[in-house]
Amino acid sequence: HGSMAVAAPLASHSLLLRSDHAQLALPCFPNVGLRSFCSHLYGGHQSSSMLSALTACSAVLAAAVRRRRHRCATVVHAGGINFTVGTWNTLCPAYKRIRLPQGKGRESENATAWQTRHEAIADRLLAEQTRDVGLDAICLQEYWVRGPEEYHAIYKDRLEAAGYEVFVLPRSEVWGTERQDGLLTAVRTAGAGSGARLSVVDSRPIVFEDCADRVAQLVHLRLFDDDLVGDILLINTHLLFPHNVNSTVIRLRETHKMLQFVQLYIDSHGLAGVPIVLCGDHNGSSSGNVCSFLRARGFSSALTLARGELTADGAVTHLDHNGVAKGVDFIHVRPGDLSTALLSDWRPAYYYMIAAKLQERGVGSQKEAFDFFRREAPETEDGLKLSLESFEEAIASLGLTGEGTVGLTKPEMEELFTS
Repeated sequence: HGSMAVAAPLASHSLLLRSDHAQLALPCFPNVGLRSFCSHLYGGHQSSSMLSALTACSAVLAAAVRRRRHRCATVVHAGGINFTVGTWNTLCPAYKRIRLPQGKGRESENATAWQTRHEAIADRLLAEQTRDVGLDAICLQEYWVRGPEEYHAIYKDRLEAAGYEVFVLPRSEVWGTERQDGLLTAVRTAGAGSGARLSVVDSRPIVFEDCADRVAQLVHLRLFDDDLVGDILLINTHLLFPHNVNSTVIRLRETHKMLQFVQLYIDSHGLAGVPIVLCGDHNGSSSGNVCSFLRARGFSSALTLARGELTADGAVTHLDHNGVAKGVDFIHVRPGDLSTALLSDWRPAYYYMIAAKLQERGVGSQKEAFDFFRREAPETEDGLKLSLESFEEAIASLGLTGEGTVGLTKPEMEELFTS
């Protein structure tokens, strides 16, 4: 994967980047929980509007991601204070396929191969510090968290020696699979002659608890330049690879969860109007559903701002494991003067998906829907009640969990059940 950089001008809480392209509008979903879901779905005159919203929701959630050939490598220049960040999917040695003397294998089996490649990446990242505009922050994906000490010395040790504070976050293992990689975010806060102007106020892990065990990092930064002080939220993430037709839905769910976490952080820390820089491998193109959703929430691609939409649409950031050229690595910026909230509650969209599945099975009333979720649970002294176990069983029967589906996990099903 290639690297990108953006220099974003800041003034206090205001990120003064502008974009005059039209933003996309997504359907607005009512915030309904499971307990009111059945009555809301089968509430007489509301049914037609619900089905219309469901149709719009399905168009957003279920459309396949169109793959294009991209290349992204740019810096956005503007007046004022510059904030410069680079993002790079380093391709974890445990995943990179290579040919070994004994046949096909992984790069992790050949120390010379992975050391040579990753030292070259680290050299490139640190070489940026010798230029007029060095990297204030670095966001890496597929960092080999389970790698040997020699691997960590290439990145973590060298970055710390160069004046960076380093934050590493492994992927979760909610799905029950051991994961080799994670995220690394480095912020330049020291270093002789480095011109460091940042301090780290806070850092938080964002764990999606999904079938891909994906995560994100939130790092709250404070930038000092002469007498001007401004806060920035830096986000680093790596979304699900498009394994099948359900992958777009899962990536959107990951994005919803990420923005929901960021919004709660903003609200709880009094950071209304703070600019946001979102970096990472989205595993989808600039015309795909994730990027479209981000544009609807006020984000703009740094490359588009710098070079224009036509250049961004033709950019390539890496070759995938099949040798296909793709542009899926992005730096998105959200200005600090937007009044709209990020949103984003992922659950309502999934209630609509459940509704669609129930409709397919001929469930036509509130009672039938309740009975479907209750399954064979016996009546208690308090009357008929749903249990988490019966709800999970019903979700499985609807094809919303397990391999080859939208992959709802036990924590996600519990959240849907208790909301």
